[in-house]
Amino acid sequence: MLRQVRNYLRGLDGVITYYGTNFDVPFLRTRMLAYGMSPIGKLRHLDVYYTVRRTMRMSRNRLANAIELLQQGDGTVPDKGRVAPPLWMKALYSRDENALKQIIEHCVEDVHALEAALVKLKAFAPDRVLRR
Repeated sequence: MLRQVRNYLRGLDGVITYYGTNFDVPFLRTRMLAYGMSPIGKLRHLDVYYTVRRTMRMSRNRLANAIELLQQGDGTVPDKGRVAPPLWMKALYSRDENALKQIIEHCVEDVHALEAALVKLKAFAPDRVLRR
């Protein structure tokens, strides 16, 4: 799976994440190195976390907080769901198909929520990342 992720990322112009600079990308690189793979190289990367942190003042800079704020008014930003730890455990250790399906649905919802949040924050995002 790590090879598939690495090869997929290499084929992209860039990625958009929320706190991916400090979590997702280093996590993937570490796992790739641990398994003797060449890791993900440099990525064109927009981390919306830093746009939120730089342009808004909230009690916490979590994506869920940003989405809740951005939902005010027009409702164009969908909810960001939460996966309870027992569901993760069922998917990971029991290979429960229903649990895995729910986690995949949650991840898709998160991508849609992040995309809608970015649309609202586009004016604040760095031009060098969004436009070529």
